[in-house]
Amino acid sequence: MSYVLGIDLNGTHLSVARSSCTGWTWGPPEPVRLGANAHTVPAVLRVAADGAFSIGDQVAEGPMVDGHRIARGFVERVGDDVPQVVAGEPCLPHTLTAVLADWAVERAQAQTGHRPEHLAISHPAAWGEHRRGLLRRALWDTGLGEATLLPAPVAAATAHLGRESGGRTLAVLSMCGNGFETSVVRRTPTGFTMPGWRQGVDPLGGDDFDEALAELVRARLTREFGRGYLQDPQIRLALLDLQSACARARPAFTTAAQTEVLVPLPLGLTAVPVGRAAFGEAVRPMLLLLADTLLRTVRDAGLRPDQLDGVLLTGAAAHLPLLAEMIGEQLPGDVVVCADPQPTAAIGAALVAQRLISAAWQAPRDEPRRHAAAPDDPGDDGPVPDGGGVAWHEPAPPRPPVRITDLSLPRSRSSAMFAQARGRVP
Repeated sequence: MSYVLGIDLNGTHLSVARSSCTGWTWGPPEPVRLGANAHTVPAVLRVAADGAFSIGDQVAEGPMVDGHRIARGFVERVGDDVPQVVAGEPCLPHTLTAVLADWAVERAQAQTGHRPEHLAISHPAAWGEHRRGLLRRALWDTGLGEATLLPAPVAAATAHLGRESGGRTLAVLSMCGNGFETSVVRRTPTGFTMPGWRQGVDPLGGDDFDEALAELVRARLTREFGRGYLQDPQIRLALLDLQSACARARPAFTTAAQTEVLVPLPLGLTAVPVGRAAFGEAVRPMLLLLADTLLRTVRDAGLRPDQLDGVLLTGAAAHLPLLAEMIGEQLPGDVVVCADPQPTAAIGAALVAQRLISAAWQAPRDEPRRHAAAPDDPGDDGPVPDGGGVAWHEPAPPRPPVRITDLSLPRSRSSAMFAQARGRVP
């Protein structure tokens, strides 16, 4: 069974969606399981002493005693010429990002038994051709070949609109753990355009909301047990992972008036209740900044608020119901919160890959094979692939000769590539 993959590299987490084809019929994209019980894993990489690496929750939540072997935050650093030192070796950000994408493809291959027909990757809206070019080259060096790159807001809008036809204009607010971006995405008969976007000036992201929730938990414990309770060494040790516990508890605010943060106190696992109203009051200044930035993005795109067809919240922003209320007060139209906000862009990217490979299958056989690319600049108002009005480029150079690897080596293809890529600094 043929399939395509959509990968979202926009932020601190990795998500993947797969769309399978039976005959000539494509099924809807579905999230790919990446962790033990999750479809999304932290974009964190750990290099072992033998050069093998691991990615995901075990790395992010593991001990930091070997922090020099851990790489994080490299996706947002793509385009930076300064390498990140991992396990004593300089690694360029785009190489690490390509390794992350290749690992995701291998996870999908392990579940299906074969490689995808095509791959589409969503990236931050701020990326221009320079950063996209670096990632394309790194993906080619990794062995992933041709891949379609598109801005994450376009991918999210594609997932939301599905196969709807006609012009639609959406404002999109996406938030990851350490940042956010706002965009205006317009659907036209020939594809998508992005007439406006802003990257958050302040380092405001989901982690800040988790820390605000953690402060409320600490305040509750102080009221219950006294002012000196948090200074006890055992309690301080128990609260080391409090922010992660808050990250797991915060999504409950989407549908409930209260959440419970599970804290492993010496007395046992304790559920600390926090009300949505108290949380909303604590984060109100941050919410106002997000809503104001989105409004300015709409105006920068030359639009009035009443010219929007709706607002789409993805990523960590979707777990902030008070944000939806604030935005609704300033921007008319529906404020849509995705049911499962983390893989939204990956699902949209998979839809793009699905349409592009279908078009390639239907093309005359004597035509040269072509691949799609995003516009030269995310703000140039040029068409972005959605299955129509795609910008085509000449075929990529032929693949390098196949290298025969000793089968006794336990490393995966990604591990071997990463071992070769480390230190490849111009």
